[in-house]
Amino acid sequence: IAIIVHGLASRIREAYHELAIHLEREGYHVFGFDYLTINQPIADSGKGLSENIKNLRTKYPESEVLIVAHSMGGLLIRSALHLAGNVPATGQAGAVNVIFISISPGDGVSIA
Repeated sequence: IAIIVHGLASRIREAYHELAIHLEREGYHVFGFDYLTINQPIADSGKGLSENIKNLRTKYPESEVLIVAHSMGGLLIRSALHLAGNVPATGQAGAVNVIFISISPGDGVSIA
């Protein structure tokens, strides 16, 4: 399973189509997580992502979970993992095996 999480003011379909195709060629079931980036708190979006991860782990219990995030998406992953009580042991619902974060403001920024 590969879950793509976009950054600020973006959408999966427009910005990550080529990445999704590449991941599918590598054998992943690819899912995008779209969320409101401006009018919704990161914690609310993080809760939705956490639930999404748990649902996918239930549907695909034997699959590795790879998350690819850009910018604000990295903050969302941190929120989702915090809400889930961090990452459960591999094989349990909600487990994440690999996280790749690109250009995420780890300490936050004044406009994010």
